[in-house]
Amino acid sequence: MTLFQGRFKAILIDADAYLLQLVRYIHLNPVRAHLIRDPVEYRWSGHRTYLGLDRVSWLTTEWTYSQLAQDVATAQERYARFIAEGLNEGHREDFHQGAAERRILGNDHFVENALRQADQTSRPHIQFESIISLVCAARKMDSHQVCSPDRGRAGAAARALIAFLAVELGAATLTEVGNFFNRDISTLSTAVSRLRKRMKQESELAAEAQRLMNLLAINTITKA
Repeated sequence: MTLFQGRFKAILIDADAYLLQLVRYIHLNPVRAHLIRDPVEYRWSGHRTYLGLDRVSWLTTEWTYSQLAQDVATAQERYARFIAEGLNEGHREDFHQGAAERRILGNDHFVENALRQADQTSRPHIQFESIISLVCAARKMDSHQVCSPDRGRAGAAARALIAFLAVELGAATLTEVGNFFNRDISTLSTAVSRLRKRMKQESELAAEAQRLMNLLAINTITKA
């Protein structure tokens, strides 16, 4: 059994709730891997430094100590006891999850806030008008046809695709799309739901939606 398994992955952690536990979990990995019986025997982790037995210039111990005691000596003593209390701790699945939201450890509020901030900083803002223009070009229609109050199938299909892309890319909400086209929100929501179902059954339609999303992302990055 190896110390590290699978690909490396970073985990965002609510320090107040989980970081001290993760420090212990990591330092006890060699014990769980049956490499040694006492973590103090393992010289390739920061455990001995936390105990004050070794010195590593780049290893920061202040935060961990501060969670245990005000003075270093007491903190080291409590750290040793804290580690010993975890010797029988087995595999923790929450430290090994792979999905994006599972790489964040914390309460619901912490996870939601972290995902929101990541989305805001990593996703380029796509203009709703750009979606309309691109869909019109792809469907060989002009904006007047799409915005027309008539109930033609081509116009309705284009509006459903625009609404789908707007919601998926965070350019507008269904309510905002409905207000723009002067359409009832429930009707528009039903149209988008039907479009999603069709995309699962019709590969060409799904490919078209994906191609448009890619073009919108590329155009937005290029203009940034």
